[in-house]
Amino acid sequence: MTLRDVEAPELEQPDGPGARDRPAFSIVGKRIVVWPGKPDGCIVPVLAETPDGADVAETLLGEGFLWAPRSAPETWHRLESNAREARRGLWDAVQPEPPWEFRARR
Repeated sequence: MTLRDVEAPELEQPDGPGARDRPAFSIVGKRIVVWPGKPDGCIVPVLAETPDGADVAETLLGEGFLWAPRSAPETWHRLESNAREARRGLWDAVQPEPPWEFRARR
């Protein structure tokens, strides 16, 4: 799974700016290796990891800034669930609106 497979809040959503800005603090000072995929207009890298092998998507899921897709591995769902239970990141809200529902509503 890759960063392209996860969803973050839209910038217009209450948690959008925090979800955009907070990830930088998670990876600041670390060298990130990025392998872009086929050009499709998406600016999100296909894979991003630190030299020690830490997956950036997993880090951000664990901090509560992303939604894991249904097709994600159990590890990703566990990271999201732990973030929800700990009320980290966007899960601090009572019921954060998924970005796909926000987009559909607009």
